[in-house]
Amino acid sequence: MKSRKALLILALALILAVIVFANRGKIQFNWVSFGQQLHHISWPRIAAGVALIYSTYWLRSARWSVFISSTKKISPFSLVGPQFIGFTAVALLGRLADITRPALVAKKVGLPVSSQLAVYTIERMFDLGAAAIIFSSALLFIPRDMAHRDVFVHTGLFSLAGTAAIAIFAVILRVSGEAVARLAHALLHPLSAPIAESVAAKIRGFRDGLNAISSARDFLLVATCKRFGMEPGKQLLHRRIAEL
Repeated sequence: MKSRKALLILALALILAVIVFANRGKIQFNWVSFGQQLHHISWPRIAAGVALIYSTYWLRSARWSVFISSTKKISPFSLVGPQFIGFTAVALLGRLADITRPALVAKKVGLPVSSQLAVYTIERMFDLGAAAIIFSSALLFIPRDMAHRDVFVHTGLFSLAGTAAIAIFAVILRVSGEAVARLAHALLHPLSAPIAESVAAKIRGFRDGLNAISSARDFLLVATCKRFGMEPGKQLLHRRIAEL
């Protein structure tokens, strides 16, 4: 098994090397300018930003453990690995790879993937809600004569609408998940009984995963994790980069 993993890593490294070599002429990088910019960097700020960003992996793990606490008690530290791997996949492959995190967590804790997809949906709801609050708050202070003000307004409204739509969807499944599962089963059964059973089971698992926040304490914990999550570190790095 270890030899297979070693061969796979070697094959991926060779493929990456070939891709870089084949596109070497298209890569424009000025090492002299890069070196000059390094002299103007505030390393304490960079270190603080990186530390804050990496601390969010633990915060997300703690938030995820709260989400599944009603189903299974899991230490936040045991979920750090899936967070690292999941966000690495997103960095390499894009947002479509975000499904990696709930899949890895499901395997780690021994729960259905559908239940962790529900947890992922709740996590996205909190993320979108935080973004909607930021946009909405910023709109209160944007001058009416500011360039591209309409873009900011539309973005804020879109974020609010998206959050509301996801929240409504989650509430429907939380309150009437069994009815939705039976309806899906009845509609799909004439086409394929196995597919109907599978879809109904996944809907029920998704509904079970929505039982994530069982108290006001849990809500405050997950909201606090998001509030003091990745954004401060990003802001420090982005602010410093903008100053260069």
